[in-house]
Amino acid sequence: MRRAVGWAPLVVVALVAVLGGVAIGRMAQPSSLRPSSSPATRSAVDACSLPSSDPKAGGPLTWTLAVRADSPEQANLLFVSGWVRLLCTADRSPDGSFGSVVTSMGGSPGEAPAGGALTYETGTGPAAGGEYPTLLVVGRLPRGTVRIVVTASDGEHRDATLGDGWYLASIAAGPSDEPTEITAFDAAGKVIARLANPDGVQPGGSASAAAS
Repeated sequence: MRRAVGWAPLVVVALVAVLGGVAIGRMAQPSSLRPSSSPATRSAVDACSLPSSDPKAGGPLTWTLAVRADSPEQANLLFVSGWVRLLCTADRSPDGSFGSVVTSMGGSPGEAPAGGALTYETGTGPAAGGEYPTLLVVGRLPRGTVRIVVTASDGEHRDATLGDGWYLASIAAGPSDEPTEITAFDAAGKVIARLANPDGVQPGGSASAAAS
């Protein structure tokens, strides 16, 4: 079982969407909540069952796929509709279809647009006693970023997948781990911005890009 973290209280598990104001932070879900099993489909996007509207979001939701990272076991997709964001993890079956998904939704109308600061917005991680040893790290890209490296508390380094103003990385982690460093690089390999904390970078952190 996995738990949804960040964007609290806007968490959607088993494809039940709740929208509203958001206070960013890490939050464990009750152990009774589990990923949903939806009808199998060959499309990870279809498996995510994106909502078309919500009154608290101000009307219809028109989703854009900002970034997608695939592995043999699953697909992780971040969708954006205005200030609303939806992170979806779709498990891949041995036959290549997708059926079981976990989603989390959040955002704030007053957020700055992508392209400014490096941020750590949210992610999903394993529940206590769970068997899925990864943490998804999601955030915004500073303008000019061509590479994001995420470092875990055990020293593991992972390159993030970059999309339309966003990054997404998957790192090995325990149930209470956080990334200890998130670094953005430009095309010349120069550090643009860095978030670092030996005790763990917390969701909601941001670092402005360094002046050229």
